[in-house]
Amino acid sequence: MQAREKLSFRHRALVWASALIMLIGLSACDGIRFPDSLSWLQTPTPAEPELTPTSPAETQTTGTPGPTSTPAANRLMVWLPPLMDPAANNDAAKLLKNRLDSFATSRGISITVRLKETNGPGSMLEALGASKEAAPAAMPQLVVLDQFDLRIAADSALIHPNQGFASILQEADWYGYARQLAVWHNQTVGLPFLGDPLIMAYDAALLDRPPDEWNAMRINIGKIGFAGDDPQGRFLLMLYFNEGGMIVEEDEENTILQVEPLAAALHLLRETEMTSHIADAALQIQTPEQVWQGFDTWKYHYGIMPASALLRGMDQTRTSKIVPTLTNPPISLSTGLAWAVTALDPRQVELAEELAAYLTETEFLGEWSEAVKLLPARPSALGAWSTGEMKASLEQASDGALILPDKNVMDRIGPVLRNATILILRDHADAQETAKQAVESLR
Repeated sequence: MQAREKLSFRHRALVWASALIMLIGLSACDGIRFPDSLSWLQTPTPAEPELTPTSPAETQTTGTPGPTSTPAANRLMVWLPPLMDPAANNDAAKLLKNRLDSFATSRGISITVRLKETNGPGSMLEALGASKEAAPAAMPQLVVLDQFDLRIAADSALIHPNQGFASILQEADWYGYARQLAVWHNQTVGLPFLGDPLIMAYDAALLDRPPDEWNAMRINIGKIGFAGDDPQGRFLLMLYFNEGGMIVEEDEENTILQVEPLAAALHLLRETEMTSHIADAALQIQTPEQVWQGFDTWKYHYGIMPASALLRGMDQTRTSKIVPTLTNPPISLSTGLAWAVTALDPRQVELAEELAAYLTETEFLGEWSEAVKLLPARPSALGAWSTGEMKASLEQASDGALILPDKNVMDRIGPVLRNATILILRDHADAQETAKQAVESLR
């Protein structure tokens, strides 16, 4: 009897111990992270969206990372274009990384950076749409978008209007094109920080300063190179605006150019071509990089290109005294980049706003934009550049810049402007008739 009682006691003790172990194990489950997929677990899981894989080099955690259970309010996911990779081996990257580290440390949060291409499969805009539909938890809280994608993202509710950004833009220290970039349908949807206006560069070691009028192109000494085969027709569009032209959008399907300003712009091109001041190479040029290459190899004496193409090109090759200038009236066309908030959680919205504002403060933006070879959206930041004689022309170009129209408009008028440019330069067409045909083709 005693033996059986002892056995029964031992049996009960083993059962109690086993139960206690199971209880402890269950209570600890919340603190254990299991693999996403276990071969023996047959429970079906929801399908994940097909997003572009992110390699280790495309992800960087800034600040002091918290544990995997860090509350959402204490972390930020930021998506950047490759141009802004804080892990790259250059001065601009180091400046940005230090700035992000400083913000993360001061707020006691973690910041994760992921890189997304600006176009093509897996682009920033495409990834945002895929994440919102199928994996909201993978959405970033702060992103960088160009002027086209910013408007598309706003229309698609991928980003949200931001009153904090609206208050910042009420300050005087912003270029006009930057405000144009940030406001869409009367709402502030982004905080601009970089721009890239068209400028005209010439070699001051070889040539005197060109006349300060677009109409004087036809009497300049030497030849001018520009992207005559640009699918967006940006150079002709700039001349069109300089002639007082406007874009009239009657509805979503009809975008109309005005005949007389377009005819005047084409007449200027025609006269410049007739006096042999436009380089033959212009008809084959499509990109800013090609404009720089032709200018750098002496195929023409003046190059009309975005400021970034000049600044990056000068860093790599020429040692001559190259100066950018902009003729009068001082109107240029610019692209731009802006910060946009995708977060919905109030604390994350606040952190995203604060980080964007921190990255657009004058002292940092001036030093960083000069390193990245794009013009800052704030006059005070461009004033802090150390470019000497070049700075005045860059300031003039920024001050007179207009932001490019939205993508739908450019998709409609770009090919028309390109064809009109080619008709003038290659076929020596009549300016007035070409303008009429171009406008009629848009109806």
